[in-house]
Amino acid sequence: EGLSLEQLVLVVKAKGDGQLYKVTLHTADSWSMGIPVWSYDFLTSSVEETYTLPLSNFIASIQGRPVKNAVLDVSKITGS
Repeated sequence: EGLSLEQLVLVVKAKGDGQLYKVTLHTADSWSMGIPVWSYDFLTSSVEETYTLPLSNFIASIQGRPVKNAVLDVSKITGS
């Protein structure tokens, strides 16, 4: 049956400057203008840390506008 979206995470190791950063995930088709991209904002610190970003908390948008009821198919993620 596999894992649910709520159980999947993206682990990011980063050193920042206290600012808010965004991770964006693309699916094979999201490079076209009509397919959502999925993003998650996180606040960095000045020391290297490991951030655990739940995929269920990524937000779908098209050209900066939120997309309601979109479902992330993790098998289609091609890049970030």
